[in-house]
Amino acid sequence: QPLALLPEIPGLSPGQRREFLVVAVFPTLLFAVNPDSMVWYQLEPRAVDRFTLRISVCVPPASAGDERVAQLRLFVDAVHQQDIVACAGVQS
Repeated sequence: QPLALLPEIPGLSPGQRREFLVVAVFPTLLFAVNPDSMVWYQLEPRAVDRFTLRISVCVPPASAGDERVAQLRLFVDAVHQQDIVACAGVQS
């Protein structure tokens, strides 16, 4: 069962409510879709050894003012802080 902190997006089928979908659009876009939100990753190359990563949490307008959006952002950040350590190890 996917993590859902916010109310699910209306109109989803039962199968869609159980899905966590990750889509990579090579080479610079990635989307992670949950029943309540989407996280959009935009990678902007800066040099051979550098890039800027923009991470946007997308929620339906009805959830935009929900205080749980901040919790979702913190969760996404925590996951990526762990990933950074793993990626740094691979790069070294």
